[in-house]
Amino acid sequence: MRVLGSILSVGALMASCNAIAQVEVRLHRDVAPLVIQDKEVGFSLKKKDTILLPNGTSQLVVRIEKLVEHLGEREKFNSKPVVVTFDAQDSVVNIEPIKSISQRSQAEEFDKNPKFQISVVSGKLEENTQGVLNASNGLTRDYLKE
Repeated sequence: MRVLGSILSVGALMASCNAIAQVEVRLHRDVAPLVIQDKEVGFSLKKKDTILLPNGTSQLVVRIEKLVEHLGEREKFNSKPVVVTFDAQDSVVNIEPIKSISQRSQAEEFDKNPKFQISVVSGKLEENTQGVLNASNGLTRDYLKE
């Protein structure tokens, strides 16, 4: 019985060490991931608001998905996709829009220069870059290819 307890203790210790050696990315409620580390997210009924990534360089493609007001009605706004690349170690990172968007005019302004605020709650963020993902030719978008 003692051996089993020792094995479970060592296993729990190893599992907790693995949990620490990663980056937790928290997405604002209006930010939707399209690609995470070269894998398309696809359609889901539940929004993905927390992503666990390994330490090191990570790349996400994200956009704003939100209902905005226009002429007294609500319409769906999907911003241009933005590639966000960052290098982090054992961190909690927030990705959120720079400004609040509730009106169509604000959404159009955001789309002229889409940028996200990337902040570190804990840990270390070495660097980050952002760039708009321009559409290639075709009827539908292939985010991985682009």
